Amino acid sequence: VFFLFLRNERFFFLNRVYLVTGILASFFFPFISVSYSVVLPQVANIPPAGDIIVNNIKEADYSGISNLRLGLITFYVSGILFVGFMFLKQSKSLINVIKKADIIPHHQVKLVRTSRFSSSFSFFSYVFVNPSVTEIEIKEIMNHEMVHIRQKHCLDLMLVQLLCILQWFNPVVWIYIRLIRQNHEYIADKVALQRTSDPAIYRAALLNQIVGPPVTSLVNS
Repeated sequence: VFFLFLRNERFFFLNRVYLVTGILASFFFPFISVSYSVVLPQVANIPPAGDIIVNNIKEADYSGISNLRLGLITFYVSGILFVGFMFLKQSKSLINVIKKADIIPHHQVKLVRTSRFSSSFSFFSYVFVNPSVTEIEIKEIMNHEMVHIRQKHCLDLMLVQLLCILQWFNPVVWIYIRLIRQNHEYIADKVALQRTSDPAIYRAALLNQIVGPPVTSLVNS
């Protein structure tokens, strides 16, 4: 539905609501069960139970099915542990950078200038900026990242990351992460362009950031 009808629309906030609702629905829908009654016609000419003679009863061998089930469960849990470990590893690396870097208070957020990352991004109330970025670019970057922080886009990413940990085998989940990220950028650009004093400088600052390498999965880059 999103690809067919909503992806090219400019209702970015409604798209965000739709995508987040889709995640919540995927968690709760499996717990909804629908019951209904089926009336079958009576079957005639069934011999009495006493007249049925059963010989050579053999117990079914379910060991193969049990081994397959155990193997699938082990494979699934291993995937959860691996993806969860990578998630914690990325989060820990950001926390370590925050502890070691010089933090500059900037209005309601904290500016972290570090050479660890070439691209600028936000992580909850922290904005990471490379020291090579000029003051003019920092102003436009903060204008952009403040939208992510005020609208708490990190919560959406945390939610989709949880979905990714539980459904790591599902390729649609990985596409879903990209769609949510992309919509976040549309929201931030729309608001930031309304607040900037020079849209040309804002666009140039974003283009300078694009050439940097990708950052971790919990950030808006």
